[in-house]
Amino acid sequence: MVQVNDETVPSDQLVPALTAALEASDEKFVVLRGDRQVALGEAVNILDVAQQAGARGIGLATRKKRGS
Repeated sequence: MVQVNDETVPSDQLVPALTAALEASDEKFVVLRGDRQVALGEAVNILDVAQQAGARGIGLATRKKRGS
């Protein structure tokens, strides 16, 4: 599942969804937040699509381990 601004987006609509979101944003920054089920290749593809859609910056969000 891929979400853009908290809305689920089908993979074939990722480019237009990211392009529209980035055009509406002053920062042009994308944050990738995944879980352990996300394959590295899929994450890299999403980052590539974000750059093509006009992202000027990309960040990776992490979660603190429980009990830490």
